[in-house]
Amino acid sequence: FCEGHQLARHDTGIRWAEIAGVYLERLGATETLTEATRLDVLAVLLESRGDLEASIATHERAIALRRTLVAPNHHS
Repeated sequence: FCEGHQLARHDTGIRWAEIAGVYLERLGATETLTEATRLDVLAVLLESRGDLEASIATHERAIALRRTLVAPNHHS
């Protein structure tokens, strides 16, 4: 997040988010809150880069994943 968003190196941040996704997949952790957080960060980076359509789709994936993992009144 720091690399891509705060330092405005969007493409680098997106690449790191993709790498993290590969590792989560290898660990079998694609249906976790960690993955939902990764998707949220990726969505922010996509928005910062100006790719609003991809950002919205990615946020929607994160929301859908969170809804499957936590109770409706959960703080996340």
